[in-house]
Amino acid sequence: MAFEVGLLDDELEERLVTEIGRRQRLPLGHQAAFVAGPLETMSRASWGELARRAVARREYRFEFVTATTFRSNQMSVPLPLPKSIFGHYRSRWNAFAPPELRLDIATSRYPASRRELIGFTGHVTLSVRAAGREAHSALDALAAIADYAGTGSRTPQGMGVTRYPGGSILAGGRADPEAKSLAGDHEDAD
Repeated sequence: MAFEVGLLDDELEERLVTEIGRRQRLPLGHQAAFVAGPLETMSRASWGELARRAVARREYRFEFVTATTFRSNQMSVPLPLPKSIFGHYRSRWNAFAPPELRLDIATSRYPASRRELIGFTGHVTLSVRAAGREAHSALDALAAIADYAGTGSRTPQGMGVTRYPGGSILAGGRADPEAKSLAGDHEDAD
């Protein structure tokens, strides 16, 4: 069995790798996973890198690999609503990114404990109406954390595993090397 762990804090990575190396197991709730081979880093990016890589996109394409749902008013909402998707990424970004990079922008069954949650899987493409290029870039930066943070409720239990391969770039996107970066003049907060 293989699984992946997404972390939003570099300090946690070091602690996790040290602990696994020392004990050769990873506690997962009331269970433990034993490490049978070497740890493999699949992908890594600093908050500054995610902000600098952001481009103005016309569409944002996601693949929801495991059942994904959102919580709203004590209810599960198993729909890929743009406000829920980008709201989730914005809350993670603003909770973990350095202050200078924080952004100010506006079905299948899954067994969970004693009850079953309903969530969606599959490919979703979200199109954005005309907005400023900076807003389109900010959405791209938010979407880029999908690979690390997952999407929606119960991500620590394996729900909401998401891949963000990108989407179509707005005409004139950011091919211009002089185009304004979302990261501005801030240095990386590595």
